[in-house]
Amino acid sequence: MYTKIIEALKPEMISSLDTLISIPSKNAPSIEGCPFGKDVNDALEFVTKLASDMGFEARNLGYCAEVKFGSGSERIDIAVHVDVVPEGDGWETDPFKLTEINGNLYGRGALDDKGPAISVLYALKAMKDNGHVPNKEIRLIFGGAEETGMSDLKQYIAENGLPDFAVSPDSSFPVTNAELGVCFGKILLGKAEKGEKVSLVSINGGIAFNCVPDKCTAVFKCANEEIFDSFIKAIECKRDSLMNLKITSDRENLTVETYNEGVSVHGSVPETGRNAVKDILYCVKEIFDSIGEKNSFVDTVTKLLEDTQGKGLGIYCKDEMSGEISVNMGMCRYDEKNEENYVTLDIRVPVSIDVYGIKQTLEEVCAANGAKFDLHQIDIGTYMPADNKYLKSLAESYEKVTGKKAEMLCARGVTYAKSFEGRGVAFGPIEEGTDQGGGLHSTGEFINKDAFFKMAEIYAEVLTGLTK
Repeated sequence: MYTKIIEALKPEMISSLDTLISIPSKNAPSIEGCPFGKDVNDALEFVTKLASDMGFEARNLGYCAEVKFGSGSERIDIAVHVDVVPEGDGWETDPFKLTEINGNLYGRGALDDKGPAISVLYALKAMKDNGHVPNKEIRLIFGGAEETGMSDLKQYIAENGLPDFAVSPDSSFPVTNAELGVCFGKILLGKAEKGEKVSLVSINGGIAFNCVPDKCTAVFKCANEEIFDSFIKAIECKRDSLMNLKITSDRENLTVETYNEGVSVHGSVPETGRNAVKDILYCVKEIFDSIGEKNSFVDTVTKLLEDTQGKGLGIYCKDEMSGEISVNMGMCRYDEKNEENYVTLDIRVPVSIDVYGIKQTLEEVCAANGAKFDLHQIDIGTYMPADNKYLKSLAESYEKVTGKKAEMLCARGVTYAKSFEGRGVAFGPIEEGTDQGGGLHSTGEFINKDAFFKMAEIYAEVLTGLTK
């Protein structure tokens, strides 16, 4: 029904995405009227004006933007977001300039979630241009803090209530009707003792809870020249265990700085990446043990985070629907002068497991090891039965457009769907198990151009089916 209409809208869609990508909408400290910083607000302002120019009722609420279409006693929400994680280093293209290469659209947010946000807005425009008048109220919500805890959508729901049904294009097609629980927090440790032979001065790596850190810098201070020389040799011997190791030494001050790299991936699948912080910590642990040196921060972190399944933390679990628990150490901040140092944890908990029980175990295990677990965010796993009437309509429309069966999926990622208390599912933007998108939360993020356009057609058909 919408193929020709979307075809005519393609140049506008690319232009709009280009503008939105150019806004570096990373979460920043609040300023007056901009709770998540000026750049996030600029992105919200842009989509608000874009929707208004299309003829929709639209407004920027500060923490999110709202677009309304149709009316009725029932309400359908579509939740997207315009905030992004930091760009990081290593891009071959400008992360804040939409760049097309071999049919793929590159830029920070192209896949997560600016591409889908623009695609869904143009799906609404296609419906409007086609003369469809929804018999339910559709609300397209552009969030500004999805990547930093989802306080935006939680506030919107608190002020506006829950919809009858909701979708979020922030996972994959066909339908993600189950999401793992999440527990984000910090392991806090006090000031570590100074080493007699070698002291760990500082260690710094990672940019976000939900990214595997791809860079780490550590600085050491040696007691004398003999130990200085032997420590450099020991680090050199670990070169095969570290990725792109660089060593900078200062003989006058007896200091050694190391820099190593890893492979960043989304924090929900840490086992598929390479954690630069973890690599250096375990190398340091081995060297310190070999020379009889101690550092309580290194000892505790390496003990508790020996794997990505939570075994060292005593929280390993799994279920048939969602598989194993996962633990990502996303950031490490240590300085010998600090009274408090920390590493962050992004934990994805199987749907059937009590996430609050996981939190309690973390608190107990950390306390037993001289640390403290500081909770940042916690959400239970969610599940919507496949026989839900809205979900059945969505599945039927998806199958009509694609010719593919609308299989139900369980996601390790966290989307806005989780905030709808069992009334929401993640839906799109790309087909599960394909190469239509990549670089999620890492360098080289992209969405396939054809998938970007196809999503608009799918959403237009699905929303029409839900509101006729």
